[in-house]
Amino acid sequence: MEWMELWGALTLFGLVAWAVGLYKVMVSPTRDARLSALYGLTAVGYTATWMAGWLVMKSLGYSVNTWWIVSSILFGLVSVVGSFMRTFSSSKGRLYNGLAVIGYSLAIASVVTQTSDSISIVGATIIALIIGGLAVWLLPATTHPIDSDTVKHLVVRGFKWMAWAEGATVLILFLLYMPAKRLLGINLDGGTGLIGWTHGIVVLLYVLSLTLTFRELRWTWLHYFAGGFASFFPFGTLVFERKMFPKSASAEE
Repeated sequence: MEWMELWGALTLFGLVAWAVGLYKVMVSPTRDARLSALYGLTAVGYTATWMAGWLVMKSLGYSVNTWWIVSSILFGLVSVVGSFMRTFSSSKGRLYNGLAVIGYSLAIASVVTQTSDSISIVGATIIALIIGGLAVWLLPATTHPIDSDTVKHLVVRGFKWMAWAEGATVLILFLLYMPAKRLLGINLDGGTGLIGWTHGIVVLLYVLSLTLTFRELRWTWLHYFAGGFASFFPFGTLVFERKMFPKSASAEE
């Protein structure tokens, strides 16, 4: 039970960080503030929520194929996509705010209800839509102009963070976890699958960051696909990041 309490506390921490980041992304009028909130709070909170949530799920004996868990994962993804789009876009702010809030609300509702009862599902959906509608109506969705060099610096820094995080999870997965499991018969995550799950979460965030950075910095499609391909290999995203942002250029930024 002590471990369950710890995982529950970490899940709550993740949800709060995610929510605070979500709010800052929605209401901040400048893109630099939204970028800082996206990578510093939303991405961190989202990752912490699903890492701790995975451990809670395993401890309670649930499977990831359980419908309400799948629903929560998908709605959480909708929220994160909305947050990324709101951060990087200068228009359609209300639309992306709505996606972010509704996705977040439905993700939580799926976990709270844990039922296939149609009435409960419809009720939770209506409540989430009302909350999302109020957010779209009441929260500001304007974007004030800011120095383009500042925005570029934060875009580059955010992508680097995600490239390093993704690279770290690949190294742990392929160079530590898999050799230990196959050669020594040791499960470094206690057989919970947490390491592989965490890698999947970070890959998802990396791909979102890659896609929006590709659009923002106007990379070629070759660069985009190279960045995606790099995520399959140890050191791949680290090499790609260094190739796209050489040390001398990074120092200037």
